[in-house]
Amino acid sequence: YHRDLPNHYHFTASTRGRFERVRIVAFALVEGPNERFEWREMELPVGWAGVEVRFPGAVVRASSQIDPDGDVILRLERLPEEGMRETFEVRSS
Repeated sequence: YHRDLPNHYHFTASTRGRFERVRIVAFALVEGPNERFEWREMELPVGWAGVEVRFPGAVVRASSQIDPDGDVILRLERLPEEGMRETFEVRSS
């Protein structure tokens, strides 16, 4: 890890307690010098975490089950202003 490298990002994650198993989810949005995207945390059922980002021409939703036994590791949804909705999932099984 090189703190002074441009375009180099590093995440640190921790939990409030000790667990035998845990799933930690991190969503990153990297903006260029003249870019500012609107984003918000999604309201999801207990055991899920996610964000919604508004890009020019589309909204993208990224979510994951944070339960270590959850089946959906990552779900991406792209909702364009025009055209068909696209969904991509990564599952643990």
